[in-house]
Amino acid sequence: MSTLLKTVNEHFPKLDIHQRIEFCLDTLGPADTIIQSSSFGLQSAVLLHLMSVVRPSTPVFFVNTGYLFKETLTYAKYLKSELDLNVVEIKPKLSPKTIENKYGQLWLNGATGIEQFNSLTKLQPLQQALAKTKPTIWLSGVRRQQSQERQNMLFAVERFNTAKIHPMLDWTDKMVHEYMVKNHLPRHPLEAEGYLSVGDTVTTQSLHEVDDPSDTRFMGFKRECGLHA
Repeated sequence: MSTLLKTVNEHFPKLDIHQRIEFCLDTLGPADTIIQSSSFGLQSAVLLHLMSVVRPSTPVFFVNTGYLFKETLTYAKYLKSELDLNVVEIKPKLSPKTIENKYGQLWLNGATGIEQFNSLTKLQPLQQALAKTKPTIWLSGVRRQQSQERQNMLFAVERFNTAKIHPMLDWTDKMVHEYMVKNHLPRHPLEAEGYLSVGDTVTTQSLHEVDDPSDTRFMGFKRECGLHA
């Protein structure tokens, strides 16, 4: 895997987004061993659209934690239909009710509680899905500009025993906006309501609910759920 990661990290800075995706699909592995992941968040439509044009059959791993906004589920359903996506919905073993009966409202217990909550609802379900399907390539739409934690992220890393590749890593907010406008991609409904990013209802707040923008996710304790950084 180290050779594969090195190859991607050396080549991607020289390629545009279409060449990067073609490189992944044509060079790095058989078609049936490549997956992409999506949260169906504010900027998810870009990579979903890019992949739908090149290879619409590519599985889209979507972790439905049980705590997602209804707007996110509606958005996911719409994009699935419009882009003809092959969405693979992944759910935690425990329902929200079971989690809260067993552990309480973990998201209220500071950074440690939030980490446990994310592990139960996101990390463990995705790890289990990856272990079961054993993809060689995992494509993700994360970008350096999205958070401080992603500033030093590489185009390709090893994550959960899989080669995780970020073809949009160096894209700016402007590039995302222009792509969505050019391709007539719909915006997540919560973007217009002051949300800078969208995760779970219990760990996400809009700008109207906080004094500091850094508090819009995970009560300001952290910015990452653990899937990507």
